[in-house]
Amino acid sequence: MIVRCGCGYGLRECERMRGIRCLALAHSRMPMFGTPIAASRREPARAVRLPEALKRAIIEMIETGADFISAGKRHGVKPQGMRRWLGRAECISFLRRERARFRATVCAQNEATLVDIRDNAENSMARVHAVRTLENLADGEMARPSNTQTPGVVLKIVNVVPATIETPKAPQIIDASD
Repeated sequence: MIVRCGCGYGLRECERMRGIRCLALAHSRMPMFGTPIAASRREPARAVRLPEALKRAIIEMIETGADFISAGKRHGVKPQGMRRWLGRAECISFLRRERARFRATVCAQNEATLVDIRDNAENSMARVHAVRTLENLADGEMARPSNTQTPGVVLKIVNVVPATIETPKAPQIIDASD
């Protein structure tokens, strides 16, 4: 029986070069310890689905501001189960998605409220501030946010002016003989 040894030669070349049948570790360049193990899983790990009761409890926490123990009790999830799930990546991801959805929903009426303040407020400072905020909102939608990183190099040119040392001038001598 001929076994492929991993020396880089085919079965026939290995036999010709060595003059013997190729055995698994007879002449390999690197010793092999144990059986080779795959570096990754063969099939991707399926994401764990969150229970519906847990999802409802998380949504209640976001929308009403309830703590996780009372929200869990209302939806039939024990406090220890809530603690365990809230530490998992799937649950944290769901929580962040729901918070972003809730913020978008709540902020959807901000423009209408500002327009109402601008048109109907008795306080003129509130009207001015509402107009300014509306203009800034329109500018912010077109401009890219400054906190996002973009690829490239930033050159910072700093001009350092050397400090000048002022020497005291010699006092002027006034001759009193004239």
